[in-house]
Amino acid sequence: MKMELIKQHAGVYGLNRCLNVLGVAKSTYYYQLRRDEPLSKYEHLRAVITKIIAENPAYGYRRIKHELLGLGIVLNHFAVQARCSKPGDLRYTER
Repeated sequence: MKMELIKQHAGVYGLNRCLNVLGVAKSTYYYQLRRDEPLSKYEHLRAVITKIIAENPAYGYRRIKHELLGLGIVLNHFAVQARCSKPGDLRYTER
């Protein structure tokens, strides 16, 4: 509720004034803005990684990374590993 008020009135009264009146720290405001972002920066790759896993269920994150590289998508292996092993996200089968 406070975030909505700040977003509505920040243009008129200024961000700092709105934050002070409502008693919200600037760091909290920016944290909430980032948390409310709809997509992660790798969300567009979910379908591609899902397809690779479906075609090659024994592939680990390293092979998936090299498949992505073959498709022209440069991505750090840690980012691929995080997409594959995060709870509720993509999973690959163990050998």
